[in-house]
Amino acid sequence: MAGQPMLWPPPPPAGPRHRPLAGQAAALTVLLAAIAVANLVTGVAASLSRIVWGSVEFGELLLLLVVIPVFLVWFYRARKNADGRGQEQRLGPGWAIGVWVTPIVNLWFPYQIMADIWRANLTAERRTNKAWLPGFWWGSWIAGDIFGLIALASASTAPGMHSVASILVGVSVAAAAILLIVIVRAITRGPVGRVPAAAQPGLAPQDGVAGPGPAYPQAPVYDGGGHLAAGVGYALSALAVVVAAALAAAAIYGQSIAAAPEAARTPAPIAAHTSTSAPARAIQQVTPVQLRTGDCIRGPADINTGHNWPNLMSLVPCTRKHLSEVFYSANYWPEAMAFPGNAAINKRAWARCLKAFHAYDGSAYAYSQYSVYDSTPHGRQDWDSGDRLLICVAYFWTKHVPRGKPLFESIKGTYL
Repeated sequence: MAGQPMLWPPPPPAGPRHRPLAGQAAALTVLLAAIAVANLVTGVAASLSRIVWGSVEFGELLLLLVVIPVFLVWFYRARKNADGRGQEQRLGPGWAIGVWVTPIVNLWFPYQIMADIWRANLTAERRTNKAWLPGFWWGSWIAGDIFGLIALASASTAPGMHSVASILVGVSVAAAAILLIVIVRAITRGPVGRVPAAAQPGLAPQDGVAGPGPAYPQAPVYDGGGHLAAGVGYALSALAVVVAAALAAAAIYGQSIAAAPEAARTPAPIAAHTSTSAPARAIQQVTPVQLRTGDCIRGPADINTGHNWPNLMSLVPCTRKHLSEVFYSANYWPEAMAFPGNAAINKRAWARCLKAFHAYDGSAYAYSQYSVYDSTPHGRQDWDSGDRLLICVAYFWTKHVPRGKPLFESIKGTYL
């Protein structure tokens, strides 16, 4: 009817709540980069330096305690933001968190969720393409798990394969961390991270759907304080990395302090009964009191981890397979000295062994790949019987071979 105003339907209701991702993405960028570096270091250090490996692992654990909750928040929010964009989401938002603690399905559900979020971040015509980047990310993560199992299985039977597998674990996890950085930043900067979803199911603002009727305003690009959130995320995550690195460095430095010379408090041994010909001796059985500096011990198998030394142990030339090496053997305490107590004996013995190790191996113990233990008089009864013998022993401890990896040469002068 002429003059009658045309009635249009009301504008569509507001779409699902949009959850900002900028802060979490910024934090993940820094934290995941640090974890990538830490994994590359530990992959190599696992077969080289016990001190470095343990310290970096400690720093990485601290980072993981931060990165896991940050990633779960980002993953859940991204999954919620992916709704209402015309891309089917095969799993609900709750799975973005629950999948990581659900056996079996956690082998492929995380990839499915990430792939669906990735496609929702694309324009309609590109959503049929393969989600290659999420696939490479998840493949790298699974490869790290597989190499980890190989490293564990080969630890005691194939040391060479164990070392290679340990390095591949570090490379695979580092690659997964770097790929995840790329994915997180791409999704955060795309429609899923910045554009609220349309109210109508199946329509997405980035698809540019047009039709008859009034031209309602397009959903605006959502910043929601993104720059501020990103800045805070970068700052806090950088602080977390600095703290983790400082604590890891402190762990190494603490070992160095423990290895500092104590010449002013350490008396000279009465008789350092060193045997330079010991490594060349034929295979023989000896008692602990017969051990000399330079002896290489073949067995028994638990020689490095048993609570008490056996009455007899096998010695071999150091060029043959052995488990440990004596780098100091001497009557360390004066015979006339009164019993100082077990705590004092252990403290002085440890300080002397660390100093002797540096002189024998060439490397400070804090930076060495070897582990050290000592044998001392046990209590007042041994002391009163005249026992003043201190024996210091080194062996090659690793995470997967705590009894010690086999050695085939002397550690003397190796600087390892």
